[in-house]
Amino acid sequence: MPLWLDELAKLASMPFMTTMMANLMPSLASMDDKELFENVIGLLILVITIVVNVSIQIHTGVVINFYTTYIYIGAMLYLLIILTSIALTAPVSKQILENKYQAAHKLVSKDMLTRMSTVEELIQCVRRYSIMAGTSSPQFVVATTPLCSAAGIICIFSTIIYFYDVLTDTIDYKNWGEHNYYKMFLENESDYKWSMVGIFFIQSVGIVVGTIHSIFRCFAPLSFKLSLKWCKKHTKIFKVEKYWLQKLFEWKDIHLVLPIGSRTLKALVHNLNHFIIHVCIGFQMVIVVSCKTIAFIPIGIVIIGVYCVHCWMLLKAMFFAMPMVSNRVIIHDLGPNDTEEDIENYVLRLENEMELGKRTLKSISKSMDTLIQKAEKKPPKNLLELVESVGLFGFVYGSRVGALSGHG
Repeated sequence: MPLWLDELAKLASMPFMTTMMANLMPSLASMDDKELFENVIGLLILVITIVVNVSIQIHTGVVINFYTTYIYIGAMLYLLIILTSIALTAPVSKQILENKYQAAHKLVSKDMLTRMSTVEELIQCVRRYSIMAGTSSPQFVVATTPLCSAAGIICIFSTIIYFYDVLTDTIDYKNWGEHNYYKMFLENESDYKWSMVGIFFIQSVGIVVGTIHSIFRCFAPLSFKLSLKWCKKHTKIFKVEKYWLQKLFEWKDIHLVLPIGSRTLKALVHNLNHFIIHVCIGFQMVIVVSCKTIAFIPIGIVIIGVYCVHCWMLLKAMFFAMPMVSNRVIIHDLGPNDTEEDIENYVLRLENEMELGKRTLKSISKSMDTLIQKAEKKPPKNLLELVESVGLFGFVYGSRVGALSGHG
């Protein structure tokens, strides 16, 4: 029978792994195809090794709390499947956003070349590029997907179970004898002494920090504008968008060149390849639909809350109606200005029907304004050195030629 603290430390390692996997997902979007393949394979080997090791310990009696352990194993395997699904979708998403970025870049470049810009117009151009870069970030796109939200909910669920088990085990252990909490942790009978206490607390802190981050990620879809389109989009749980399956369909269209002379064997291999890809496509659809169902839990709460607020505002307007003139003034004051409308035109979206929220746009613009203010206070030394080395005429001429050649 394992010691109490050793059991808790082993128990903490699995929700810690679950938390790590849930927070790893947005990082996959910044990797290329080779890095994605290497990291997914490495994570696959690690998770399978942990699952096999824990299963052996359950059957040999080393791990006592096997019901909770099986829940953690299921959570890790499900998160591994979600990670694989995101790895299949990330290259397609990046390509779609890259094409949209290049199209928007041509519009901005054409606008800059057709007229002499003032300082205000140059600042507005910088804001446009900041919006384009921020909204086309692969990490931002992956973080707002239902798969990432579902992973965050699984992480929160495993953390709740973990701390419930820690609390119940601590109470049970104290009831076994006349031990206080100081002796339970610092005067334990573990062979690893105080190091086991450190492992337990470090893993617990990591679980808490990772879970807090996952809670915010569950509500990442709120970065988009709350509207009727937004509600309809998230209630269509059984709709699987094209980009989730595009990579698999591309693999299906690849013609295999096999060094096999027999036509029957070639046909068998091709049919087997198509069958496997069709199974993967169906499996991918099941994963997307299941993640949308899980991710609908926080989104459903938000939709119900927005609906209740809307009903309250209607009732309030019926009983405490304001004059029409005042309503017009309020609407006029709250309406978007020309700068906000111009910036909204340069928001890059994976799905065109989703509109980015005002608060997210203001956050991106505010961060860029802060950088512009810092640049005004601190002169660009590298740029000044370049101008001094090639001369002002050579710098302007080279920049103009490069811009014209890129435009042509």
